Amino acid sequence: MSDPKNHHFIPQSIMGRWATESGQVNVVMRRDPGEIRYFCTNTKNINSQKDLYSFIDFSGALNRSLETDFYAKLDGSIASFTEEIISTISAGEVPAFDKKARRFFWQALYYNAHKRHPRPYIEDLSEAQIAEIVRDVKGEMPERSEHQIRADLLVRFQDEEYMRNVVQLSRATQTKEVVDALSEIPVLFYIPEDGREFILSDTVISESGQPACAISLGPSVCATTNYRASHEELRLLSRVEVRSLNEQLYRRSHLVVGRSRRLLKSLVKRIDGVRLQTE
Repeated sequence: MSDPKNHHFIPQSIMGRWATESGQVNVVMRRDPGEIRYFCTNTKNINSQKDLYSFIDFSGALNRSLETDFYAKLDGSIASFTEEIISTISAGEVPAFDKKARRFFWQALYYNAHKRHPRPYIEDLSEAQIAEIVRDVKGEMPERSEHQIRADLLVRFQDEEYMRNVVQLSRATQTKEVVDALSEIPVLFYIPEDGREFILSDTVISESGQPACAISLGPSVCATTNYRASHEELRLLSRVEVRSLNEQLYRRSHLVVGRSRRLLKSLVKRIDGVRLQTE
C-alpha cells in the first residue's frame, strides 16, 4: 500500500480537467500581492502540501491514515461522481439528484473542501467552538473547572504536535447536523455560452473569510446553491456573467488554475493591475 507524503487539498482529478494538450495546467500564483507568478505544471505539484493530513499517533510516529483511508478514497469517489455530472450536462440533461447524491455533493465538494484546506484553524475557532471543546473536556474530566480547562487550552495551543492532532481531528470529524442541512439544498449548475470557460479557485472561502458557494467542476461546469427551487437546474451564463463569476473566483484565490492563458492574463490585468508575461 502506498504511503503518500504529498497531500492534495483539491483532487487531482478535478484539476486535470483544465489540462492542455501537453498534460499540464496553466497556473497563476498570487499569494504575495507584490509578485504575481505564472507557470505551467503537472497537477501533482500544486494545491498540495507535505504531510498536510498526517498526525502523531500514540507511538509517536507520523500517521498518514487520514490521507490514505479517508481523503484518497473520497477523491476517488469525487472523480467518478463529478465526471458523471459533467457527462450528463454535456448531453443536454439536468443531473437528477436524490437526497443521497445531494448529500455527497455538498459534503465532498463544499463541507470537506473547507475543512481540508491548509489554513490556521485556531485563528478561525469561534467562541462557540472553543466552548464545545471545553464541554467535551469537562465531560471526561468533571473535576476540572472551566477556567482551568481554558487556561490549559491556551498552553496546549502553543504545542505544535498537539495542535497538529487537534486540526486533524477537526478535519476527520463529520458533523451530521451540518451535512444533513446541506443535503436539503438543491444544486444550480452554471454552463457558459459560446465556448467560454470557468477557472478553478483553490478555496471555497470568499475574500471576506466567509464560505462562498461557487464550485468549479470543470471548465464548462460551475455549481452553486439553488434555494429558489426544489430540484437541480441548469442555467446558461452570458459572456458578461461568466466574466463576473470568474472575477469572483479569482479574487478569492491564492492559486488559480485555467486552461486558457489568455483568460488568466486578462484576469491578472483586470484584478491585479499587472501585465502578465506567459512566454
